[in-house]
Amino acid sequence: MTVASRSKPASLDEKRVLDAAFRTLDAHGFSGLTIRRIADELGVKNPALYWHFKNKQEIIDGMAGRLLDNMTTGDGETPDNWRVWLEEAAQLYRRALFSVRDGAEVLSNANLSRSRHFAEFSRHIEFFISQGFTTRDATVGMVTVFNYTLGMTYEQQADANLAVQIDAADRTLVAPMGVTRVDIARDELFKSGLEVILDGLALRHRS
Repeated sequence: MTVASRSKPASLDEKRVLDAAFRTLDAHGFSGLTIRRIADELGVKNPALYWHFKNKQEIIDGMAGRLLDNMTTGDGETPDNWRVWLEEAAQLYRRALFSVRDGAEVLSNANLSRSRHFAEFSRHIEFFISQGFTTRDATVGMVTVFNYTLGMTYEQQADANLAVQIDAADRTLVAPMGVTRVDIARDELFKSGLEVILDGLALRHRS
């Protein structure tokens, strides 16, 4: 991009700001996600972003909302079986978090209490109640599954970032392990842990 084109950027909107934020995230990680870098990516000064987002927190919230927008369960219909739905939802959530660098860290730092996703969460709790769960078990069960998914993904992405740093210093420390084998082991660990949680919910459901 030339200096001239950077001095006369096209009109900004929320989409362009979020696009630039994700590019900045990919290049610098969550710790390097700053207003200045996002503005530099767009070729504007920092204040130009505040027409669309009041602060960095609102940008993070917007990024998290976009990641959650990528979660679609099947054809959009809720399955009749609560376990099938919750297992698929957890896998889709994990996939959305892995779709970008440090996706789990973005979600963990977001405030979605005023987003439509929070309303959807409440609607899904009603589905579990209709399946025979108490309100308490439905709420605790969903929160536990999604927090477990977020935590496992956060840890795996953090380890990946550490591996990259070590690799840059001494490639021989990482190469013998084989990233593919590590990822497969983590995926199996995630699935096994999820099964334990779902088995526990099934016991509460029967009781």
